[in-house]
Amino acid sequence: MFWELSMKSFDEFIKKLIKLPRKSLDNSREVLTKREQIKAQIEGLRKSLNNALIKKNEIKKTYEVFYLNRDKVNNNQNFTFTIDVTKQKKFKLKSGEHATNCAECYKTCCYPCRVPFFISNFTARGCSCISLGRCTVCGCSCSEHKRVSYRIDDVIETKEQTAEEVRKRYNEGKEGMASAETTLKKLREDYYEIIMKCYEKQEKIREYNNILSSIALNNKIDSSNDYLDLLIEKEKKEQRPGYLKLVNGYRKLKQANEIIEDIMRKSSSKKSREEVKAELERGMSELKQ
Repeated sequence: MFWELSMKSFDEFIKKLIKLPRKSLDNSREVLTKREQIKAQIEGLRKSLNNALIKKNEIKKTYEVFYLNRDKVNNNQNFTFTIDVTKQKKFKLKSGEHATNCAECYKTCCYPCRVPFFISNFTARGCSCISLGRCTVCGCSCSEHKRVSYRIDDVIETKEQTAEEVRKRYNEGKEGMASAETTLKKLREDYYEIIMKCYEKQEKIREYNNILSSIALNNKIDSSNDYLDLLIEKEKKEQRPGYLKLVNGYRKLKQANEIIEDIMRKSSSKKSREEVKAELERGMSELKQ
C-alpha cells in the first residue's frame, strides 16, 4: 500500500516536472559565474570602503592636532602625535582553503577561491574575480594573480607621525613651508573628498548587491545606510581587532550619507559632484573653520 502511494506521488512529481519550462545548463552556469564575480567585487569594495574610512579618521585627527597647534605649525616647530592607519598582513588559511592574491598591488582579490588546483596551477583565469583577462576587483592583469594558502587583510595599527611629515606631504613641490591655514585647508579638502568617495563606494556596493538579488536569493538593499547597518551588525558579531572604531566610523558615514541624499533630494536639477561636496562641507560641522 505504501509502495503504491509512493509511486503514485512520484508519478505526479514527474508529470509536473515535465511541464516545467526547460532552462539551458549553460545559462545556469553563467548565472553562477556572474554571482561569484559580483560577490568578489562587493568584498573588494567593502575592503576599499574600510580603508577609506580609516583614512578619513586619520585626516580628521591630523586636522584637529594642527588646528590646536597652529602657532607651532606657523613657526615651523616639529611635534609628534599618533594616528590610526591600516597595514596589510598575511593570514595563513586552514588546510584545503585558498585565496587568489594580486602580486602587483599586494591584496587578496578572491577568498575563498574554489578553482581546482590543477587549473589554478597554470592560470588564474578560472577564478571568479577574473573576467576578460583582468581582475574585476583590483583591475590588474590575471597574470599577476596566484592561488595561494594565505590571504592578505588590513589591520588597524597606531603609529607616530610628525608635523614635519604632514607639512612636507601637503607642501610637496612648493617653495617654503606651508602655513597652518594652508595645511588645514588642504586637509579639509581631502576630508570631504574622501566622504564623497565613501558614499560612491557604498552606492556601487548597493548596485552590485541588487544585481545579485535579481539572480540569487539575496535581500535587496534600498539605501547606502541599509548597507552600513549590515556592516555594523557584521563587525559587532565578528569583533575583530579595531571593530569599535569601524562601527563608530560607519555611524558617522550614515550621518554624512543623510546630508548628501538630502542635498540631492532638495535640488530641482541634478547637481555636479563638486557642488554636492561643497554643500556637504557647509552642512557638516565636523571640522573647525
